[in-house]
Amino acid sequence: MANVLVRILTSVAMLVSVATTAAFAQGKAPPPQMKKVADDLYFWFDYAGTNSAIWITDEGVFLIDTQPHPAAARRLIAEIAKITDKPIKWAFNSQAH
Repeated sequence: MANVLVRILTSVAMLVSVATTAAFAQGKAPPPQMKKVADDLYFWFDYAGTNSAIWITDEGVFLIDTQPHPAAARRLIAEIAKITDKPIKWAFNSQAH
């Protein structure tokens, strides 16, 4: 489990870095969007805000990096509800949001 988590966190960091650099190179941020990366793994790309990873497990959803504002959090929760009916059971913030 720890090896999988390290792999996921490393992938999140790399994808966020590439996506953010590409968006800002164009001079504007596209709207946030949910991207499916694997059967149980999604990335919420919010180029002007906080990016998140959503890992869907048998027990529930593991959310990596919540949102900094309640409105953004509600939007992310609504997007997660579109892809699974499982509850968000765990949240991990890699930095202060």
